[in-house]
Amino acid sequence: MAAPEAQQDDSSQWTKITRKGKGKKLGRKKEVLRLPLGGPVENFQPNGKPVLSVDDIKADHTKIASKWHATECYKELCKVIKDNVTAHTKITRAVCLGLGPFDPEDGSWVAQRRSHIQLAAFLAIVGILKEESGQLIECSYQEPRFAQPDKDFLESLGGKIVESPDSYDLIDETTLVYGVHLYRDIWAAALKKRLPGVFVGTGWDVWEENPGAEKSADFDRIREMEASFDKYPFPQDDYSSFSSTGLSTIHLRMIHLRMIHLGMIRLGMIRLGMIRLGMIRLGMIRLEMTPEDTAFPAPQNTRAPKDAMQSYWLSVLSLRFQVAGQHLSLLLLRNWTRGSGSEMAESHRAN
Repeated sequence: MAAPEAQQDDSSQWTKITRKGKGKKLGRKKEVLRLPLGGPVENFQPNGKPVLSVDDIKADHTKIASKWHATECYKELCKVIKDNVTAHTKITRAVCLGLGPFDPEDGSWVAQRRSHIQLAAFLAIVGILKEESGQLIECSYQEPRFAQPDKDFLESLGGKIVESPDSYDLIDETTLVYGVHLYRDIWAAALKKRLPGVFVGTGWDVWEENPGAEKSADFDRIREMEASFDKYPFPQDDYSSFSSTGLSTIHLRMIHLRMIHLGMIRLGMIRLGMIRLGMIRLGMIRLEMTPEDTAFPAPQNTRAPKDAMQSYWLSVLSLRFQVAGQHLSLLLLRNWTRGSGSEMAESHRAN
């Protein structure tokens, strides 16, 4: 047992009182976002001594892609795109970011397989979009770690190699932007100017799990897509090709927003037509005036002919029906796109 003197001298037995207003005020601990950054492009260097030739890379891709095409992941991905592409913005360009080298410096077979599977998924999406639109889709690839054989292989597939960060200027509402497991600063730079028509990458539901993400400006555009795009989970495979750093998602820009804007323009044109009819009516009235009139004519002289008035009111009635039809079609389109999107999301959650 401790001596009484020791107990009396023990500082833990005393209550310390400090003056108010003195010293640093303690508040809530500031949350610091600790997610890593990609940094400048110089951080990503290609393999200086590639081993595989273009033919080697082609052979590897054919073998890996054919196996992946037989998986449920491929079938589910095709179904998601086919079931929803017609209800969303038409795509005319595709940008693939950070695919990874097909001949990495460390020779990792896991990394090679992941790059080939991600490329196969990208090409599958592009193929469906091309089939649905009936238009060619230009494919661009940006990856600072590409060695020359990697570039030659992608160009043999009809792709275009773009140096970083030039591909960011290609992104607009008609673009598919595809990037699996990218750093947050790369996404912030890619989406800074414009949002794409289709986004495939890590969604906000994954980023927000990190303390400090809510207040980070790096995710402003990701949060904007989360609020305004239809979202579907990206199907997963057995090799974690799309989920090693969080589940990837597919964001599709809702076409009904664009259609409503176009519809409002058409409604405005119809209303302008009604105004023009009114002006025509005034012109008909003025034609009934005699040259000698210096003031407004008497009521009996200002009336248009009976047949002209009937034609005018029939035109007005027809335009009103057109306005009502436009409102109804826009309403049905909006409800249909929202309904189909929510049903698809529910089916994926159930699975």
